[in-house]
Amino acid sequence: MHEQRSLMTLKEALDKGEITSKSLVTKTLKAVQVSEKTLNAMADLNPHALYEAAESDRLRSLGAMRSPLEGIPVVVKDNIFTEGAMRTTANAEVLKHYYAPYDADVVKRLKDAGAIIIGKANLSEFAYFMAMGTMPSGYGSLHGQVVHPYNKKIDPLGSSTGSAVAVAAGYVPLAIGTETNGSLVSPAKQNSIVTIKPTLHVVSQHGIIPVSSRQDCAGPMTRSVQDAALALDIIAQEKPWKQSCLEACQDDVSTLRVGVLRLWDHPFSESQNTVIKEAKDVFLKLGVCVKDLKFRYDLPSNLETLPTEFKHDIDAFLGNPHHQFPVKSLLELIKYNQAHHRKNLRYGQGMFYQSFATEGNLKASHYRQAVEKTTLAIEAFLRRFEEDAIDVLITPQVTSYAAVGGLPVLSVPAKPLNDENPESLQFIANPYREDLVFKAAYAYEQATKHRIPPKRESENG
Repeated sequence: MHEQRSLMTLKEALDKGEITSKSLVTKTLKAVQVSEKTLNAMADLNPHALYEAAESDRLRSLGAMRSPLEGIPVVVKDNIFTEGAMRTTANAEVLKHYYAPYDADVVKRLKDAGAIIIGKANLSEFAYFMAMGTMPSGYGSLHGQVVHPYNKKIDPLGSSTGSAVAVAAGYVPLAIGTETNGSLVSPAKQNSIVTIKPTLHVVSQHGIIPVSSRQDCAGPMTRSVQDAALALDIIAQEKPWKQSCLEACQDDVSTLRVGVLRLWDHPFSESQNTVIKEAKDVFLKLGVCVKDLKFRYDLPSNLETLPTEFKHDIDAFLGNPHHQFPVKSLLELIKYNQAHHRKNLRYGQGMFYQSFATEGNLKASHYRQAVEKTTLAIEAFLRRFEEDAIDVLITPQVTSYAAVGGLPVLSVPAKPLNDENPESLQFIANPYREDLVFKAAYAYEQATKHRIPPKRESENG
């Protein structure tokens, strides 16, 4: 679709003076203008982006660069607070005029690093926790439907749909998405890009419209593993790893122990078996110990806990007097949508109803029991790392263990996306072992280099 240079390559070009941030942002805005009528990935654009880029160029000329992200255009998911001229809407009509009172922590880190936030990305309304199962991924009552950049027949998946499409289509080399249960890794897989959902709380949740504080996590979406590593090094509030994620990409992998995660009740498809066969061959050639592990999927449904957590967290967030939302509670949100049902309830609000029906009480016995069941299942999953002497698990399947357990999971394209069947390889490790997933994923990516960009509109006819 558009020129697709990596974040690292753009950084080098800026450093050498081959391009300026202002020229880069100008090209970005033109790319958005050309493709948005088809893709609908963007919710708002930053009217000050060119001014900010010019200021970035001035600082660079003075040798006052703030970070490797200096002058790089970035997109942020529209459930993340951005103070100033861009709205924060969660792709919901009720928030069409909402301007956040402050920057989310992750946004502040990007701005402090010199990144140029050129716009907000569309998403599944309220991060797909409004009408799960009935609403299409990437749809919202305010901005409508996000479209897949490779093939409009492919489900772009959500809820970080616009963030994934903005990167895949070549608007920007980096977007920030969020995940509660699969909303980073699923759209990354579908749109043939790289993402990492880091360990819970490595990236701050402050200033992000919540689904569940027990699971919500922001993360970078990029076109390469190194780009994701560079971005996570900058947006992380906690950095418990001994070296940077970018440095980990260069580590020798021969001492790694990799386990292939096979779930008894979820056999691999033919194409997934092809992915795993190639991955095993790659790692064996690199001297990596590879084991096949079989595990019975026993994770309780998220629907035993998320509705209670959503009611508790969204009521607190909407009701915060500093936020000044037009609705102050889940009940007011439901009533507003009912009063504007022709526009707002095309696909219903089933999850809102289900959540409102709970007490929203995180101390309730039935909720605590459900959390305990989940905790036991996660602990059993984590024991496999020690019992089987494994550093990293790999699987072509998106599994909820990492999201629910707060574990790092990194997704890499596992085949060229030249048909209607995207595939990815997921890398999962123990909490705070981002270094291990980056080490393994970078080696795999460099050995395979599966990602191809979407065809230009003219090539698609």
